[in-house]
Amino acid sequence: DTLPQGNWLEELISFLAAHPRAVLAQPLVTLLSEPELINTSGNRCHYLGFGLMTDYRQPVSSIGTQPASIDSASGAAVTIRASWLKSATLFPPYWFMYLEDVALSWQARLMGCEVWLVPTAVVQHRHTLSHVSRSYYHLERNRWRLLLAVYRWQTLVLLGPALALMELGQLAFALSEGLLTTRVRLWCGLFDGSAWRETWTLRQSYQRLRQVSDYETTRQFCATFPKELLPSAAVQKVANPIFGWYWRLTKWCSWW
Repeated sequence: DTLPQGNWLEELISFLAAHPRAVLAQPLVTLLSEPELINTSGNRCHYLGFGLMTDYRQPVSSIGTQPASIDSASGAAVTIRASWLKSATLFPPYWFMYLEDVALSWQARLMGCEVWLVPTAVVQHRHTLSHVSRSYYHLERNRWRLLLAVYRWQTLVLLGPALALMELGQLAFALSEGLLTTRVRLWCGLFDGSAWRETWTLRQSYQRLRQVSDYETTRQFCATFPKELLPSAAVQKVANPIFGWYWRLTKWCSWW
C-alpha cells in the first residue's frame, strides 16, 4: 500500500550513516490519492501510550527539507538500523498487531537512541481512516502492554490518576460506539494469569535495554490530542486541558 518516490532509500541510508545515534529514520509519508498532502510527518507519542499522526492533510510545502527529531516513526515506511534491531526486543506472538512502530520507537528512546524524520525522502501511502471498532481491542491492549513494559513502577504510580481518568473516558467512548463488550473483554484479557506472565516477560526484556531515565525517554512526548484527528469538544475543551495540566505537573518528577 505504499509507493516510494525518487531516491527515497538513498536519502534515508545516507542520513543514518551520518548520524550514528539515529536508529530509525522515517521518510515524509504523503497520501497516495492526494500526494500534495501529508499522511504523517512522524508520529507524536502521548504520555499515556497513544501514537498520533502529525500534520495530517497539511500541504507538503509546509514541512521544509530539514531533518527533524520525532517521537515515533510511522510503520507505514521506516528505515531501521540493522545493528540496533539485533539488540532490540522484537514482537512475541501475543503482541499480534498494532502499535509495533510505537513500541520500537519507545525502545529506541529507552536505549538513549534517536528517531528522525528525513523529509527529502518521500513515500506515498494508501491511507483511509477506518472505524475504530476494527482495531480498538488490539490498539488498547497493546497500549497497556507498552505502558506496563516501559515505565518504571514509580512512573506508573505517578501517572495513576491520569491513567484512571483515561479509563473513564475510554469507558464513555466504548459506550457511545457500542464497544462496551470489547472494553470488558480487554479488561478481562489484561488481568488473567497468562496475560500477566506475558506482560511481565515483556517488561523484563524492555528493562534490560534501559539506558536512560523515564524523564529522558518521554521528554518530547505530548499531552494533548490534535484537533484534526479528534475534533470533538469533549476532547479539545475538557480532556486536553486536564491531561496537559497533569503532564506539566508530573513530567519533571520522573527522574528515575
